Amino acid sequence: MPATLANAEQSSNDSTGPSQTSRPLPLRSNWSKVLLLGVAVVAINSWTSHHLGWGLENPLGITSLAAGLGLAVTLGERLLPKDEIESLKISLAQIPATLVFLFLAAFAVLAAIRSSVLVVSDSSNGLPWDGIHLSRADTTDNVPASPREKKEEPLRFFVRTSPLGRLYRLKVPGYIEQVIQVYPLTGLTVVPERDLRLSPSVLFRPPTNALQELMPKAGGEFQVRIEDGAAFRTMKVDCNRSSYLLGSEHEIPASWLGIWDLELKGSQVSDNAGDASATKLAWYRHTLLQPPRDLAPGDVIEARVVSSGRAVVASVRVKLGNETIRDVPLVPETSPKLLSAEEIPPCPKE
Repeated sequence: MPATLANAEQSSNDSTGPSQTSRPLPLRSNWSKVLLLGVAVVAINSWTSHHLGWGLENPLGITSLAAGLGLAVTLGERLLPKDEIESLKISLAQIPATLVFLFLAAFAVLAAIRSSVLVVSDSSNGLPWDGIHLSRADTTDNVPASPREKKEEPLRFFVRTSPLGRLYRLKVPGYIEQVIQVYPLTGLTVVPERDLRLSPSVLFRPPTNALQELMPKAGGEFQVRIEDGAAFRTMKVDCNRSSYLLGSEHEIPASWLGIWDLELKGSQVSDNAGDASATKLAWYRHTLLQPPRDLAPGDVIEARVVSSGRAVVASVRVKLGNETIRDVPLVPETSPKLLSAEEIPPCPKE
């Protein structure tokens, strides 16, 4: 009799043991895995769309898809037949939660050390995209830009960073080079028209006697030189009877016209109204000179008017600051300096 009871208990244990070990995880645990996977998909899609420029176009749609999966699991628990529910439990239970967490951890590490810089134009004319450069602030190594499929697309740089950020130098033609801090996750979007300072420009105004030397038959010339080490290097030469705007094109502020009137009244030109009007008109109708490179604060520029006899009749030297445009009159030379023939490059041919 005891042997019979023992055999019965053993038979009962054998019959119940396998069913307990093969019992799937509760559906609530599987639902948590689905929700965790949905969060991972949403986060990765948002990161790739922001930093790489590709991904699902509508993050809200993928968020709704992830929430819909969770709702489907909840409804399936109540509506699906039991055999199909058991099959679903077994399929989801085969995905280890550790694998999901490792996947999220790997993505978090990548997101902490990689970021992007996006340059967007706010102008209908766009930007000279080929001239935009990004370099590391510590090594000055250039960072290549990501390829663009269309010309109107913004320029994107995929860069290295750290949880505390990393410094880079951004140079956009026509603007002062800017040091930027790039952080992970958010990255940095730069609109040059809004976020960067324009490269400085200078309006050089020759006095009346110097303007006479710039007449076509007088044979004089206007020179602009920049300090390069211990010497000055010629940047531009021109021979028009006008003022000269060095840098990018700007509209002359209306307030300057009143200041010019005061200057002319304080000079000998005030005795001749015709000369004063001609001088003011020549100053207003400036000639644009594009420098070989963008001007920057701290540059020392020298401008001078040289007569056909190689004498400097007016000159000025100025150190650029943060002004977008600066009005600089040339000062007549009381003791004209004679230059050598090598110091007088020919005027450009029109």
